Amino acid sequence: MSKQRQIISYIITLLMLSALGVWQIMAGEPSLGAALISSGLAVTIFRVLKNRRIEEQKARGLNPYDERVNYIAGKASSLAISIWVLAIAVFVLAGSTLGPELTVNPYSFAGIAMTLLILINIAAYYYYDRNG
Repeated sequence: MSKQRQIISYIITLLMLSALGVWQIMAGEPSLGAALISSGLAVTIFRVLKNRRIEEQKARGLNPYDERVNYIAGKASSLAISIWVLAIAVFVLAGSTLGPELTVNPYSFAGIAMTLLILINIAAYYYYDRNG
């Protein structure tokens, strides 16, 4: 990606999150609005620092992209998805057995499901990273 395209993507990310933050502040949710604005700034700062570090490593003749990290991430993702498919199968089986007595808010369930999948993926990544 060229330097000009990177700068444009940083500005667009920052503007989108800032606009959403201002909209939430005006809608009566100041904490969410402030979180969106600060996350936009944080994303921009971290992306700039990461790209600066990559450019410094390239200038020193080092390879900033480690293939081992991609290999471990792939193994961790595969394990996380396998565990997740089994967990969903058990959940569906329990839901079909218990029937409508078990009511779940779909938004809460989606948030919890996404959080658990991410935690499983992180745990699998560190497991594979430590054990090679």
